Amino acid sequence: MRSILFFALLLALFGCSSNPSQVGSSLPATGVPEFEDLNLGAPIEHDSLTIIPVSTTKQDQSFDDYVTLAQAKKENWIEIIEIPGQETVETLKVHYTGPKPMILFAGELLLGGKQDRVVGKDTIIKPDETVDVMVFCVEPGRWDGESMHFEPQVSQVPLEVKEMAITGDQQKVWSKVDSYNDSARDVNGVAFSGSSLKGGYGVVTNSKEYVDALEKAMKELKSRKDVVGVVIVVNGKINSFEYFQSPRLFAATSESVLRGALASSFIEKGKGGKPKMKDVADFVSRSLKSAQEMPASSQGGYSTFGRNQRGVSGGVSKESAREDAGVIHGTFYEKKD
Repeated sequence: MRSILFFALLLALFGCSSNPSQVGSSLPATGVPEFEDLNLGAPIEHDSLTIIPVSTTKQDQSFDDYVTLAQAKKENWIEIIEIPGQETVETLKVHYTGPKPMILFAGELLLGGKQDRVVGKDTIIKPDETVDVMVFCVEPGRWDGESMHFEPQVSQVPLEVKEMAITGDQQKVWSKVDSYNDSARDVNGVAFSGSSLKGGYGVVTNSKEYVDALEKAMKELKSRKDVVGVVIVVNGKINSFEYFQSPRLFAATSESVLRGALASSFIEKGKGGKPKMKDVADFVSRSLKSAQEMPASSQGGYSTFGRNQRGVSGGVSKESAREDAGVIHGTFYEKKD
């Protein structure tokens, strides 16, 4: 009789859901200090990786709209090439023909040309505009190629490589690429040739376990409402906070962000617990407030921002809205001792 009563109680509490993660997503949200419209949702977990969604309660969603790299690639609106006759490691030329401004995010992986690259700084490109974009090499040793064109991968690079790109240090980018490839070989037991990040990254992301984990995490994330960002936690420690101006912009970019985060977690051998949600909420609050304090450089009506005393960060905002922290996108890190 007690077993029957216990089972009935479970049904009353959780219903007939066959997906345990749906139960977690209904837990009470955690508010973000000084940002009354933001809440933290229940964590989404896979081994060493924890993703904590950040949602907005704002009803006014009249934000400017932007095309992402994935959309531009799908519609054939973008061409990325080495600078003709003046090829250089740190710069690529991007021509964009879409109907609305496009945003390239720091950390997006580009394969081809004379060597594979990663975007180093958020860059907004207007319709029918050709711009030079700051990049970093993720393929030490090669400087040749049959084609000067690049194939966007619609994916962020692993977390540790992205952070070094945002700091603007090519040597540290190469160091992280080397260590990532070494770890990918050790963890997966698969040999691959070459020094490009695509070697280790490909071994990890083409595995069935990775594909299944990505599909599961994306399904859970899409079930959440009005998500504008995620806090990424690896082995119980906060890695970074990815914030977007609107749920639509986040939704268009969420798979790319998750790909990079999972690519890192799959070479982590340990497992850790989750940080306290209050600590995560405080980090989100500090991050968004810090966007107002960061040194900014003008970019045709937009401001790109970089490091400040709170830690290493990068992103882009509207110049006219800087006093109100009108951030379009930001990647924020905790300050390291």
